[in-house]
Amino acid sequence: MYIKKTIYLIYNKLLNWMQKCLQINPGETGLGVTWVKAEKYLSQNVSFLNKYFEGLNKKKSIKWIRSTNFTKYGLFLVKDAFVLSVPYDSSITSKNRKIYTASKIYQPIISTQKTDTFHAMKYLMLNRRVLNKLEIKGRTVLLGAYFADSKNYFHFWLDVIGDIWYLEEMGISLDSLDHILILHSSTKWQSEILALCNVPIEKILILSDFDLIKCELLILPIRPKGGQVNPVWIVEALHKTSKWSYHENYKCKRKLYISRLDADRRKLINENDVIDLVSHLGFEVIECSKLTVEQQRKLFNSASIVIAPHGAALTNVVWMDKNSTLIELLPHQHAYPCFYDLARIIGLKYIAIECMQLDKNENPLFADVQVSLNDIINVLLEV
Repeated sequence: MYIKKTIYLIYNKLLNWMQKCLQINPGETGLGVTWVKAEKYLSQNVSFLNKYFEGLNKKKSIKWIRSTNFTKYGLFLVKDAFVLSVPYDSSITSKNRKIYTASKIYQPIISTQKTDTFHAMKYLMLNRRVLNKLEIKGRTVLLGAYFADSKNYFHFWLDVIGDIWYLEEMGISLDSLDHILILHSSTKWQSEILALCNVPIEKILILSDFDLIKCELLILPIRPKGGQVNPVWIVEALHKTSKWSYHENYKCKRKLYISRLDADRRKLINENDVIDLVSHLGFEVIECSKLTVEQQRKLFNSASIVIAPHGAALTNVVWMDKNSTLIELLPHQHAYPCFYDLARIIGLKYIAIECMQLDKNENPLFADVQVSLNDIINVLLEV
């Protein structure tokens, strides 16, 4: 057993070393791989020089989880490229996929995070008898695909739809493309978003339908994705791509609490108590999963105050009026700045109330949390 474990560790280290030696990073070129640098205005992020945000308790600070190693912005144009679509979990039919790209000589192409492409190739070799393969001609773009989650409202808007605007600014329209690769779970809201953004459905290829795709020409938008670092133009991008305009007839007087009772992870265990509290203070309790995308947009546009646990539904803050207030119930060990950054871009008043994780050993991505009702009361008294 010890010998097998040692051999496995050596094997993995060898693969990692090979990838590091052979991979093509943003800003680099290779055989059949061209790099196109983005204009300076596309390369500006919401400042992350200040790592801390003064929250409810002025003696405490929130340490945001941010990536600081991303510096290159542009496009990869890859001839005879390979796209590898590997199930994220144990099911080979899973719609959640980790996506890898490689050149025609199997050099890993690194987009916005480190990827173990050689390990993905190993998986494909071991399962080659059951692989769904596809070879496509023409110009193909890979949108989003930063995380494996195929039905996350936040990542679909900011990573997939954000890429569309980014491509347009770099001179590549969807009309000029033959195929569009995206992670897609065929949910109703995904279809609604694609329709709002005039994405040609007939060009879409769902990545989970295939394991290996060979593309005559693959276009890879390279920019920050995932929510740790956010470009200053992302709100404008979502507005323009989805043909959004603020509804001036709304007076922004509604007070909303966005429920997370239907979530399958990071539950707020005392949420029923929170709902009782805010309901008595005149807040409407909303479950965004029961609304259409357009209903969600108009709802947030009509709000003067939104209170919500950290979660994808808060993507809708991009439709809020700049004179409004966002109060985020933020997990202490899962302090991603995505909604804080969106609030800063729009000009919202932003307040974070820390929620404490109950099981310190659990992955913060999944761990349940609890918020102090007194903290909520104190913040609302100030607002």
